[in-house]
Amino acid sequence: MNNILLKSRKRELKQSRDERRMMRYTDKAFSMPENEFKANYRVSKDLYEGIYQNIKAFIPTPKRRSDIQPKYKILVALSFYATGSYQRIVGGTYGTLMSQQSVSRAIRDVTAALNHQVVLSDSGYAQREYMMTPIVDAPAGSPEEYYTKLHCSARNTVERTIGVLKNRWRCLLGHRVLHYHPDVAAKIINACCVLHNMCINRIGFDENIANDGYENPDANSQEVNSTSAAELRQGIAKRAVLVQQLWASRR
Repeated sequence: MNNILLKSRKRELKQSRDERRMMRYTDKAFSMPENEFKANYRVSKDLYEGIYQNIKAFIPTPKRRSDIQPKYKILVALSFYATGSYQRIVGGTYGTLMSQQSVSRAIRDVTAALNHQVVLSDSGYAQREYMMTPIVDAPAGSPEEYYTKLHCSARNTVERTIGVLKNRWRCLLGHRVLHYHPDVAAKIINACCVLHNMCINRIGFDENIANDGYENPDANSQEVNSTSAAELRQGIAKRAVLVQQLWASRR
């Protein structure tokens, strides 16, 4: 019994030491002058905060006191991205003294969060694991309503952008289907995006193009009902997780 209590006490002490080390790491990082912070992490302090707010919902939530918090993981990952080296992190350059396993896990989690992507669609499509749809008639003030507002805001921005692209580059219009292999069609679309950005950089944003003959992307938005019950359940479960993550990370 005494051995069990002793081991438990040792674990608690180790967790406490780990927490203090990570706090020192963060304190030292953010007490750096702006130019030194940029040299170490390749981003400004403000940009770091923006990165943290944007991806923290997609970084696994700590389950134990000893688990590294998302804000620390991002600093660790940025340090690795900036230098390509584990040694300055593992060696405790800023007092972290993290194990290589912990560093590797932090880099993996942040990299996965930065690569997190889903397709946003309207309610004419079935909910799937890779495709998020709005939650119709979500209760006011609920996590589901908050998710749906974010979903609609992001999707509206994307739709307006697609509309502007189609108005400038008419080969992208729905009735002028790109009769090419999907890989080639995707490259044509990407080429139009690159050219569009070059036009904006050189001549600015053209309001006439933005408002000329905009197509409503929802006009023919429907999907053949080929989604199985299992796929639908998995999709709804995935969306429920995202709903709670976004709700927990709201400002």
